[in-house]
Amino acid sequence: MVDSVSISLFASQQINHLTVKEIFTELIKVGGDTDTTCSMTGQIAGALIGDNEIPDDWLECYKCLDIEQSINDLVDNWRE
Repeated sequence: MVDSVSISLFASQQINHLTVKEIFTELIKVGGDTDTTCSMTGQIAGALIGDNEIPDDWLECYKCLDIEQSINDLVDNWRE
C-alpha cells in the first residue's frame, strides 16, 4: 500500500503527457497492487481532468454493467 501511494501520485501527474489509457497500461506493467494503484491514480487524475476525459469505450462498458443504476443512485444521493 505504501508504494501504491507514491506510484499513484507520480502516475497521476503524467496526465498532461499521456492519455488515461496509457497511464493505466503503464501502471499494470509495473505490477504489484495494480487495483489499488489504478484506483487511486484514476481518482487523482479524474479530479485534475474531470469526467469528460473518460474514454468513450470505457463509458460503453460501464453502461453494460448490471450495477449501473445502483452506482448512479449512490452518486445522486451523495450530491444531495
